[in-house]
Amino acid sequence: MAPRFPLPEAIHVMARGPVILRPVAVALMLARLAAPASAAAQSPQPAQPPAPAPSPAPAQPPTPTQPPTPAPPAEVTARIEPADGVRYGTATTVRGAVTQTGVPLAGQPVVLEASRYPYRAGFQPLATAVTGPDGAYALQRELDRNHRVRVRHAAGVSATLTAFVFPSFTLEFAELRAGLIRIVQTYRVPRDVRLKAPTRFYVGAQTHRRARLRATVPTRRMRAGRYRATARVRIPASYDGRFRYVSCFPYTRGSGMGDPRRRCPPRLYRLD
Repeated sequence: MAPRFPLPEAIHVMARGPVILRPVAVALMLARLAAPASAAAQSPQPAQPPAPAPSPAPAQPPTPTQPPTPAPPAEVTARIEPADGVRYGTATTVRGAVTQTGVPLAGQPVVLEASRYPYRAGFQPLATAVTGPDGAYALQRELDRNHRVRVRHAAGVSATLTAFVFPSFTLEFAELRAGLIRIVQTYRVPRDVRLKAPTRFYVGAQTHRRARLRATVPTRRMRAGRYRATARVRIPASYDGRFRYVSCFPYTRGSGMGDPRRRCPPRLYRLD
């Protein structure tokens, strides 16, 4: 795999041999006074030629520079808490750790990146943190839609996860008369969100582990960002006035709030 950053190029230097200065021969004309004939008969000695200059030493080939060995990539893990998602208005937490060949990396900055539903704008930085002595980190951010999230380190990036954000809601009931109650669920969402799926209400005896579907009602818009579902439900005499109730609201296509894969039970809701 090619290194993440460009490596320094090898530097080639041409070595130069020693510079030789060659002496210049100069003929000297010596003026002599009259000398004895015997001396004049003697022929002068010729000047000695200069010694040949040594040949320059051959240039040595340059030694190539070895590129540095790239550091191994970091391993970045990430998980969302809670994994099933949060209600609107509650912060999403992403936890994980940064290691390198199994060794925790402490004091390392990490960045939470996210792409908001419908996931067309690409990833943007949302929060930062620094790893602890064990390489662990925790990042929090309140989200207003489903997001795809990942955690980036200078030497690696985590897998991409989906953080689900469900409508915030309150569920309550009021007794209208003996054996008849009214169940109301009120939703709170961003002002530009439209909820269209119906709300389902399940009611079961307090001693039972399952609740039966008792009503499926429309989810009505009260004002921007507020919705409500209301149903009247009869309580069987066999319950002896003691019951448990639960609601289920499936995903509204195009809302970007909730898990599209989740479905409401058609008849019975299993109670914990």
